[in-house]
Amino acid sequence: MSYANVRFKRSNCVDPTPIIPCCIPSFVEKFINEDVDIRTKSGDVIRGIITNVNQEECYICIVVPELISPFVASKLIVLDGNQVESISALVDGDTTCI
Repeated sequence: MSYANVRFKRSNCVDPTPIIPCCIPSFVEKFINEDVDIRTKSGDVIRGIITNVNQEECYICIVVPELISPFVASKLIVLDGNQVESISALVDGDTTCI
């Protein structure tokens, strides 16, 4: 996976509305500040803590914690909500479906 510095200005978009309407379920907000595994439609698995869910702009912010060995600094991932295939989280006894 490669990373690039990209500057994005919403005003530069011809049509800022998404082609596909946002499909982040409202229950995902219950997982804010929880440790989760998110599988994307491309097959990537992201393990981290959800810090923000924005329904209007259709994105999810995930902080991936740092690793001690080998050292990797923590990073923020902003994920397009339409690219999420599944979200997994640990449960404490209550296994009822949300």
